[in-house]
Amino acid sequence: MSSMRSDGLSENDEDLIPTAIVIKNIPFAVKKEQLMQVMTDMLLPLPYAFNYHFDNGVFRGLAFANFTSPDETAAVIQAMNHLELHGRKLRVEYKKMLPQAERDRIEREKRERRGQLEEQHRPLHAQPSMSSLASHIPAASPSPLSSGPSVYSAVSTSVL
Repeated sequence: MSSMRSDGLSENDEDLIPTAIVIKNIPFAVKKEQLMQVMTDMLLPLPYAFNYHFDNGVFRGLAFANFTSPDETAAVIQAMNHLELHGRKLRVEYKKMLPQAERDRIEREKRERRGQLEEQHRPLHAQPSMSSLASHIPAASPSPLSSGPSVYSAVSTSVL
């Protein structure tokens, strides 16, 4: 038998997020603003983050909401779970944390993207300066001052 924590979750629910919910079975015709209005009309706490989930640009009846406290979250779940909306019963439950392997993969991808962004936005001082480029120019390359006939070339040809 598991003991209950102060946020209403049991000890076995460690993979649940106490301030985040998933709302399932939302009628496809119900817009995000309409669902927020239902919450307002029911005098429920409003989430600070609320997103409809789209699968390849198509709404599939799923939304995620984040609240500031476990008490707000529990109140919304209690009031909205099994609520009938446009002929469908909503299923409202705590959002589960992703499995550790999935979280690790996402973090790795974020680090890779950050590395690519850092590479694209390196400061100018990390790039070769003009003076360091000049030191790599061969000594035989002509300079603007020596574009005319050289005094040395005239002297050397007269000696030979």
